[in-house]
Amino acid sequence: MAGPISLICIIIFFISIASSNDKPRVEERCQNMAIRVLGNVEPKLNKAWIESSKAKPHSMASLSYELALQNAWIYGALQTRCYNIINRTLEKNANIAPENLLVFIRSQAAKFEKAIDDTPLQYWGVEIPGTAQINIFGTNISISANSLAVALQITMLPIILLWLSSLYNTRVREILVLDRLSEPQDIFPHITNLFYIEIPILKKKRSALRPYRFKIFGVIYAVLRSLLLVMFIAPPIVFYLMSIYLTIFSSEMALTIIAICVVGLFFLSNVILEFHPWNINKHFSTMTSSQP
Repeated sequence: MAGPISLICIIIFFISIASSNDKPRVEERCQNMAIRVLGNVEPKLNKAWIESSKAKPHSMASLSYELALQNAWIYGALQTRCYNIINRTLEKNANIAPENLLVFIRSQAAKFEKAIDDTPLQYWGVEIPGTAQINIFGTNISISANSLAVALQITMLPIILLWLSSLYNTRVREILVLDRLSEPQDIFPHITNLFYIEIPILKKKRSALRPYRFKIFGVIYAVLRSLLLVMFIAPPIVFYLMSIYLTIFSSEMALTIIAICVVGLFFLSNVILEFHPWNINKHFSTMTSSQP
């Protein structure tokens, strides 16, 4: 299951990084975001515009509209990469009425949207269509590459969580079985089933660390197992989380943070499981009867 998940996550990541480095697409998304954010507070902006127009020049009241614009944009987009892009536009057009400002921003968005129509995404020498055609029950539906990436991110979230939770539960069951085994040849030949096996020649050697050998080797082997596990499950998780980070353009930051934290928690739970006392204390001997 790791193979298909990794492939899909790589595709999502590629679309996300290509879109985030395509200036017209970034501008278009940011302009649409500004339309949504400022449109939601247009009545407040109109009120501030009227107060500013009636106030004396260079007075505090004359700055009420400019401050209202800044506050609205700070609240709606401060934590996104769109903040600086649109903030420059707001600073240059702080003397335009809200209605006219939104008209101007819509025209900018339309200009960038026209510039990216039928323009493929290019990155690292790879080119993919900017718009995907999906046939659903005989009906062709066009969807932008960025929207497709977001849709895949939403779809993959429960799949990744299901995959990581199944890995965790499978490993717990495997550990319970391993706990009952006493012979190393009974271990299932799995790549993460690396445990300390004491051979007779080492038993005879005297050392100040000898009483602690099982703990020491238990930790060493736990680190090796966790590294092997990370090699297999980290790539799709990293690609997925990076794609989410690269597509943060909206103000729904809380949902994005929750998704990143939940996936990260499920990932870490699988890695930390290798350091459970069951795993740390488990060891085998080629001479079981002589184990202390």
